[in-house]
Amino acid sequence: MNTGDSLAGAAMLMRHKMPKELVTAFGDEALGQTVPPEMHTAYNAWALRELSRKMGYGDVPVDACYEWKGRNIRDFGERHAAAWRQRDALIAHAWHYRLVPVTGLIEPGNSYHNTVWGDDWMFSRSPQNYPRMSFVTTAHLTQVLDGAQCARRLDTGSLTVYGLEFTRGQGRVYAFWTVRGTAELTVTFTGEAAVRQTDMFGRAQARRTNGNALALAISGEPIYLETTGQVAAVTVGRRAYPDDAVPAGATVQVAEAMEAADRWQMSDKPDDRLQNEPKLDNRSYLPYRVLGAYALREVADAEKGACLELELLPEGDVVPFLPEYTVLKLKQPAPIAGEPHTVGVWVNGNSGWGQVMWEFTDAEGESWLSCGTGGYWCDVYDWPKQASINFDGWNFVQFPITQASPVRLPNPGEVSEQWRSGGGNGRIDYPIALTGLSVNMTRQALNLTEMQPVKTVIRLKDLSAYGN
Repeated sequence: MNTGDSLAGAAMLMRHKMPKELVTAFGDEALGQTVPPEMHTAYNAWALRELSRKMGYGDVPVDACYEWKGRNIRDFGERHAAAWRQRDALIAHAWHYRLVPVTGLIEPGNSYHNTVWGDDWMFSRSPQNYPRMSFVTTAHLTQVLDGAQCARRLDTGSLTVYGLEFTRGQGRVYAFWTVRGTAELTVTFTGEAAVRQTDMFGRAQARRTNGNALALAISGEPIYLETTGQVAAVTVGRRAYPDDAVPAGATVQVAEAMEAADRWQMSDKPDDRLQNEPKLDNRSYLPYRVLGAYALREVADAEKGACLELELLPEGDVVPFLPEYTVLKLKQPAPIAGEPHTVGVWVNGNSGWGQVMWEFTDAEGESWLSCGTGGYWCDVYDWPKQASINFDGWNFVQFPITQASPVRLPNPGEVSEQWRSGGGNGRIDYPIALTGLSVNMTRQALNLTEMQPVKTVIRLKDLSAYGN
């Protein structure tokens, strides 16, 4: 389906009983833009497959359209865009796509360059035709996977650390990456093995296992292992998130330590700003969210000490990948001095791809919640998943209040479409006071090709802000 609404188009064909024998594959041309491949490319494939099953078409192959993803350099920079392009392609291989249109050849020299499709090309526009990073990374991806077939997805024990095994003749190729930060892996083989390790640019080093194991440091840029050995297990060790560090010189104000549960109250009624149930009678735009049942308790964390633990309880008949939210309100608002441009909170994550949202009131009593405005007839909240719980362990999750924040959100409206206000003039009037958090989780999350259960428990510490 050559449309950003591929799923709906495919559903219409199936609903009108398009003959099965005429269907060779269902594909998509949903751009992706600034949504991580693991939450876009993989989910599109999964949704098309599940739709085919639900509508009685069985396991129809999924594929890409000739025009596929748009990962613009102006949104990320060349290196970031090139890494995401590689991850798009690896996910396509995991789904056995026949067509993997990674990127275009020469940058267009007309206004098409300024579109959402137009600036991530292998070579700059004529007459220079300088090679870009995407040329180097695509060339290496082609070489390292030449003649290889994706055989299996490795179980890493984390829903945000990925490993794929490819077979090629008597040898194998392994690809590893994570969606956020860095991770230290122990890759255990069935026996001692020689390994050729390359990064996404093709820079190589020869390695050997020690005690059948290999230590590997990974990030959002895929790493490849070529070997005649076979991986038996992958263990994830220490994870770190250097890109989420507070800028040097910034002073973070801790508004609420989040150590005592009795300072908070949890809403038991749906919040109109968040509640959005799937409707059958008319079109309802994403994101779907329903009120969930949660428990909040005080715990002593080995790393952070006293903090709060939040658990989604599996109550009621809810689609397991439908976000269930709760609203945590401070009984007493927590004032913030000055004019902060960024809010944050420490989260001990579960890699379940849940979301965090902040709430505050300004000097005029106007309430603000970072849940997206829906101003583009779609979900515009946090496309890059900056506020997503797509990590394990403790990470300081930050979110911009204004454009002065160092946290960038390349998505529709940037910061202006992230905050929904009510009861005032639609302008943030300082000073502000933090009043709460909203968190949503799902009972299952996608691990590239299959849904898997989520451990629906996170921990929270130090509701904060910083800025001018």
